[in-house]
Amino acid sequence: NFLLHWYSMGCGSSNKLPPTVKPLCGNVATDYPLYFKLMQFLPGEWEVFDQHQRYQCSIVVNEIYSSYHSKQNPKDISHFIWMADPNDDSKLYYDTLGSYMEVTGNVTEIGELNLHHYKNGRIVWRRPESYMRLSKYR
Repeated sequence: NFLLHWYSMGCGSSNKLPPTVKPLCGNVATDYPLYFKLMQFLPGEWEVFDQHQRYQCSIVVNEIYSSYHSKQNPKDISHFIWMADPNDDSKLYYDTLGSYMEVTGNVTEIGELNLHHYKNGRIVWRRPESYMRLSKYR
C-alpha cells in the first residue's frame, strides 16, 4: 500500500497539518459516512475559482481513491491522500500539505465545494453547469 509505505518513510509529516490528522483507514463508506458522501460527489469536471470568485482553471477528478488533473494539461496530476482529524470532522484533508475540503457548508446539490488550498488559500470548485442552479438556489 503506497500510503502506508509513504507514512512509514516519515513523509507524512507536515507543519501545516494538525498533529492529530491521520489517514482514513478501514471501510470509508461505513467508518466515515460523512466523508464518503462528499467523496462520492467528486468524480467529474470542476471549474476552480479563487477567493474573489475569479476563474482559475478547470480540473477533472478521475475517481475518489485516485487523482485529479488539470483539464488543460492532463499530465499535471495530483493524487488524493485522504486524511481527517478525529478532533475536527469539519475538514477532509486531501493532501499532506494541509489542503482540505470543508465538510460543512458545502452545497453539493448545486455543484459547489468550498476548499482551502495549502498554497492558494480559500478556493471554490464548481461544476461547469452549476451556475444556473446556483442562481436559482440563491
